[in-house]
Amino acid sequence: MELILTQTVPKLGGRGDTVFVKKSLGRNKLLPQGLAVYPSQENKDMFAEEIRLLREGRPEDRVQTRTGQLTVEFLKKTQLEVAMHTSVQYSLTKEIVCRQFLRRLGVVVPTHALTLPEEPITGPGEYWCDVTVNGVDTVRVSISVVPYVEPSQLMLMKQQQKQEQSDSE
Repeated sequence: MELILTQTVPKLGGRGDTVFVKKSLGRNKLLPQGLAVYPSQENKDMFAEEIRLLREGRPEDRVQTRTGQLTVEFLKKTQLEVAMHTSVQYSLTKEIVCRQFLRRLGVVVPTHALTLPEEPITGPGEYWCDVTVNGVDTVRVSISVVPYVEPSQLMLMKQQQKQEQSDSE
């Protein structure tokens, strides 16, 4: 059953989100308690206008969505590790960092929402970036740029460490 939420419902979505739920949940809880409405064209238009105003309104009037809040909290606790080849001259770009956010952390970060330091990142070290979530909140995330190690070499290194530990015991 398709419904539009009129309020934020934990583990389901925020106000204005279109959700698909079991008929029993929709008919027995969401609709009677006023937590959702049917997705009529009138309701869709009303919530689309509300979402548009939130996104385009003055920055101080904007409100972060529930998913946005969860993303902000997750990013505050995280660190991104980017492995780069040391044998090749490179500069870390927004595109590379965005791709690493998706691969390593499972977070989609559009390039327009990412701010890197002004000086180019060209070698291993500790850096930072700012991620703006839904154009409302900005979170500073630390980035560790480390030398790239082939997976086969990584396995050998781990085996050697285990061997050294067992020898020392």
